[in-house]
Amino acid sequence: MKQIMKNNIGHLKDVKDGFSWTTFFFGFWVPLFRGDVKYLLIMIILNVVTIGLSNLVFSFIYNRLYQEDLVKQGYTYFNLPS
Repeated sequence: MKQIMKNNIGHLKDVKDGFSWTTFFFGFWVPLFRGDVKYLLIMIILNVVTIGLSNLVFSFIYNRLYQEDLVKQGYTYFNLPS
């Protein structure tokens, strides 16, 4: 499912819920392209330590972690009028 989040100056971001297929296939490249430096570093370190098996775990949790970080940065859930 797709959510839209908005910050206090009106910037909108599309975020997805649930399993992250992009993280499953592309691993640490996903936070790199989203500008999420914190999880980029965490994923690179864990990929080295676990020989890539951490990508499977992050595929299940990364979208939720990304949304929680956006909320901490001031984003709120936004529903477009239909």
